[in-house]
Amino acid sequence: MIKFLRKKKNYVASFSIVKNNLPELISELDLLHISEKYLFSKFDFDKRKHSYLLGRISAKKAINKLIPDEKANSFFIDSGIFSFPIVKSDKNYNIHISITHCDDIGITIAFPEEHPIGIDLERIKQSRIEAMKICITQFELNLLNEYSISEKIGCTLIWTIKEALSKVLKTGLSLDLKTLEIKEIQKTNSIYISTFKNLIQYKAISFQSGDYICTLIIPQHSEVDLFSFWSTFETTINSQFF
Repeated sequence: MIKFLRKKKNYVASFSIVKNNLPELISELDLLHISEKYLFSKFDFDKRKHSYLLGRISAKKAINKLIPDEKANSFFIDSGIFSFPIVKSDKNYNIHISITHCDDIGITIAFPEEHPIGIDLERIKQSRIEAMKICITQFELNLLNEYSISEKIGCTLIWTIKEALSKVLKTGLSLDLKTLEIKEIQKTNSIYISTFKNLIQYKAISFQSGDYICTLIIPQHSEVDLFSFWSTFETTINSQFF
């Protein structure tokens, strides 16, 4: 669990990090709602099946930590018109989720509606850098040089930040990317904290482990200890399938 401290009220979120191959994930199909099982049955390709189950199973486990008395297959994770996930159930829990997956890893953050959070995970790959640069401004490239962050790491970092922020806004990367422009990046060990020129109410907290960078977007004035999350993330990244 993750506790977010605010002046007037505290909030609790939960997370689940899953690292499994497709056969292992299929063994957990009972966690899915009947509508999710039906959708899964329509997928033709293993890659699509794998990414779907990474997202849905990590989501089920994260949500169940907030509502442990509910069966995971009793609620349905639907998609909005811009592909953002929506938790549907007979009871109105006001739980929102943010999902990301990359390779064999799926991560979900479940949180109360009042306290928005976004998450993204990417592998650092040289072959993707030029495509990522389309979403990166010259000012941001200058920031990377200023803080001596390599192009490969820096572009992946900024990509995860903008992806996670677009999930909070529920737009995807369909909006003018200058709206998401980063103002400042501070680095301490493997942690990066970034702020924005326009969306000053949010901040990004990013962590690099091995070849992966994971970013959380949270409200600017929320205080949080992410040690448990980052520890679990790092352990999962470096583990074999389990």
